[in-house]
Amino acid sequence: MNDEVGHSRPSGGHDGGQGLSAIYFLMVLVITALVCVGGYFFLKKLVEATRRDNCLISGQWCSGLERKLHGQ
Repeated sequence: MNDEVGHSRPSGGHDGGQGLSAIYFLMVLVITALVCVGGYFFLKKLVEATRRDNCLISGQWCSGLERKLHGQ
């Protein structure tokens, strides 16, 4: 095949840059998804620790805290 200027291109269905950009896009998408999922679980642990600390600092005995301390 020849392009508009007359240079020949290999006939493979797509050029090499197209495949590389698709792989790059998928890698970025997977990394972004992993960061979001990891951030979600980290945020859940952080909220749980904050609630536990607030309960202990207030001097009250919270019902959810008792089960977690005894491993039930």
